[in-house]
Amino acid sequence: NLVINEGTNIVGAGEASVYNGVSNVTITMNGGKITGNTGFYCGAGTANYIMNGGEIKTTNIGVRLQADSCNFTMNDGYIEASSHGVYRYGWKNKTTINNGHIKSLSQTGILMDRSHSNSSYWSTLIINDGLIEGAVYGVRNYSTYFTINSGEIRSNSTNRDHYALICDSYSPCTINEEEGKTTLIN
Repeated sequence: NLVINEGTNIVGAGEASVYNGVSNVTITMNGGKITGNTGFYCGAGTANYIMNGGEIKTTNIGVRLQADSCNFTMNDGYIEASSHGVYRYGWKNKTTINNGHIKSLSQTGILMDRSHSNSSYWSTLIINDGLIEGAVYGVRNYSTYFTINSGEIRSNSTNRDHYALICDSYSPCTINEEEGKTTLIN
């Protein structure tokens, strides 16, 4: 297990600044700063990444959930990525955004990639609060159970074919709208 606290500065020179290749690990970021190509990279399943604060600024992907059963919880903090803010490729991953700001400078704020017709492979994305913005799409889901309870999702694109939220192939999406709590901006 790893804890990153305030005052810690991690600069990655390779593919990832913080790479996990071992199962059953929890990495917690309470503060500090991570810079490099990719911030968090989950390369082995059954791993938990928890961001309670701090900043991730990358030249590629902010948080990459490459393997199956990688989980990411953001309680606060800031993620800015040249590519995707949060990118999911593995199956059966869970991402929960409770607060914080995720920003993609050229792609999608949160991309839940890969499509499968069998729901036992699907991942889960829950947004309880916070701001997610992308240069193209705010959030794009494939084979994902998606729920937003509160927060803001934004596409900063001027292209009419780019949207704040896309629920694509096999993605049941739920928007729990309480007046003034959820905003989708194109």
